[in-house]
Formats: sequence, C-alpha cells, structure tokens
Amino acid sequence: MRRKYISRGFRAIRIGTKRKRMQCANVKTSVEKRFLELLDKHFPKKHPLHKLFNKNNVKISYSCMPNFKQKIQRHNFKVTSNKTPQQACNCTQKGNCPVNGDCMKKYVVYRADETSKGSTMTYIGMTGGSFKLRYNNHLKSFRHEKYKNETELSKHICNLTRSNSTYDVKSSILSVCFTSQASRNQCTLCIQDKLCILSMRSKCNLLNSR
Repeated sequence: MRRKYISRGFRAIRIGTKRKRMQCANVKTSVEKRFLELLDKHFPKKHPLHKLFNKNNVKISYSCMPNFKQKIQRHNFKVTSNKTPQQACNCTQKGNCPVNGDCMKKYVVYRADETSKGSTMTYIGMTGGSFKLRYNNHLKSFRHEKYKNETELSKHICNLTRSNSTYDVKSSILSVCFTSQASRNQCTLCIQDKLCILSMRSKCNLLNSR
C-alpha cells in the first residue's frame, strides 16, 4: 500500500496505532498538524464554540483543483458543443414571467424575496433543471401543506398561511453556472450557491438555515 500511494504522489502516514491518513508528498508543511494546533489555540475548552470546533468533529482532507488538462477539456467542450440555442422563456404572457423572461434557464442560483407585515425575508436556492420547473415546485409546496418541509421558504409560507397573513414573493436569478462532463468531479453550482448565501447573509434576513 505504501508503494502504491508513493507512485501517485501520496504517502500513507500512521496516526496512533489504528488509523491511517493520506498526505500529499509534494506538501512539506504538515497542514493537518498546524490546523489542529490553531483549533486548540483559538478554541480552548473554555471557549463557547469549543463544542463545535475541536479535534473530534473537525475533519481535514486534501482537495485538488482542476489541472490544465481538465480546464482545456472544459473549454473545448464549451466551444465545440453544437447545442441548439436554449429558449429563454416559454411563458404565454411574457409580462407574467417570474424572472423577466429568463424562466427556462438551467443551472441557476436564484433568490426569492417574501414580503409580509412590512418585513422581507430572503431565500437562496439552486436548480440544475429549468428555473420554471423549480418555481412550479415552490408553488406546489405553498398550496399543499403536505409539501411544506421541502424548503425553508415553503415552511415560512405555510406559517403565514396559517395565520391568514398576505404575502408577496418576487424571484430573480443571481447566477448561471456552466456544467460539463469535464468538470463532473466537482459541483460548481453547489459552490456558487454557498458563495451567494455567505455574501447575502449580512445584507438581508435569510431563511436558509445553512
């Protein structure tokens, strides 16, 4: 096993007597050791967040970024793919499109702003299919209480419906991601969704719990 991983640029290191972890042979700094030392330094046992950040529940692993071959394959796939132009909107009445004529776009991160009682709550979501399909699923969860647990937005709308409160939901597309076979080992859509949630957390009242 040791020879196998050295030939691929990795070496197996033993921690304690029962478990092994993989470490990149090209990295001279013991990243794992330094990181765990920082945990002990900034989150000691008396720290209020020690239960969340300690050696027992924090995992460390190596993640490799796309190499030049993968980037070139992704670019070539994007340039040479002969796909028919995607229809931007198929609404019968273009004025009623939920996102101003872009409802058929795929691989999108979207935003839904719910306004009621003078306050606004924001939900950030994503979909690999068309936005219109995702939008219709949201409407289904608003109308039928048995689907209320599908999203944090549907839970919030169901609570407003129970209290007979009026509300208004407006949607917009924040980002469109490109997904190809060359990058299937990583989800760019998921990464973009998390980035949008982090960037919007301090700007508005988010319904997203994580």
